[in-house]
Amino acid sequence: MDYKISREYENSIELLTEKSIDNKNVKDFEISSEKLELIAEKLDEYMKQLPFTKPDFNLTLVSNETKIPKHHISYYLKMSLGTDFSEWKNRIRVKYVIELVNTGDSDNLTL
Repeated sequence: MDYKISREYENSIELLTEKSIDNKNVKDFEISSEKLELIAEKLDEYMKQLPFTKPDFNLTLVSNETKIPKHHISYYLKMSLGTDFSEWKNRIRVKYVIELVNTGDSDNLTL
């Protein structure tokens, strides 16, 4: 399924409340479960390219390459996976290295 930013997508983000914090207006929002699934699918497809092996792998890079806004990625990670970007990135990298070691593909790698 393709992740398209459209009127329908923008309208699916429901603004819940507006609060005043330190004299600043902050809007809380919620992304529909359907859109969270689209984000998950898009990120899963993107991760098959092993972008996390790049030294410059960061939230901005993921956002730019997937065309998913950074705050939507952060929201997805927090609400669906219970983590933040840094922890998610580190978990993926550790899992990948463990997989390389277990399959013997790490024998030719150096630090």
